[in-house]
Amino acid sequence: MKLTLRLLAVSSFLSAVGLAAVLAYPAEAGDPGGDIWQIVKARSRMAEADRNMRKLDQDDEHVMRRVAIREEIIRDLVVGRMTFQQGTQRFVELNRTHPSALANLRRMYPGRTDEECAARQLVTHLRNSGNRAAAALADEWGCRLDEDD
Repeated sequence: MKLTLRLLAVSSFLSAVGLAAVLAYPAEAGDPGGDIWQIVKARSRMAEADRNMRKLDQDDEHVMRRVAIREEIIRDLVVGRMTFQQGTQRFVELNRTHPSALANLRRMYPGRTDEECAARQLVTHLRNSGNRAAAALADEWGCRLDEDD
């Protein structure tokens, strides 16, 4: 009989402690194993962030390649290894490799054709290159393009 009373007292005490815990932290009681789901969600978010970072890295690489090609075209123009028309054609080809670049070209630079828009883009890049000879070419070709309008 003493054993039964002790068992009843202990179980009552443990039940009271459990009830107090549930009342004190109801969210934990309603979500058993919540920590596991948080870990799963966190891993999923980390994987998504990793995919986004890889995509951004690829986009950055693409942009850096395009910038390097533009700089090479400007150097070739300045030293006479390329004509303005050839440089314009290279800009057109470069813009056609990326759909949004072509859309931006048409939106930002006035012209009847992609070549005319690219010529104006090339003039802008020549002006902004920081090179005096390139700026002189930009002035010359900017005037010629304005005369054609």
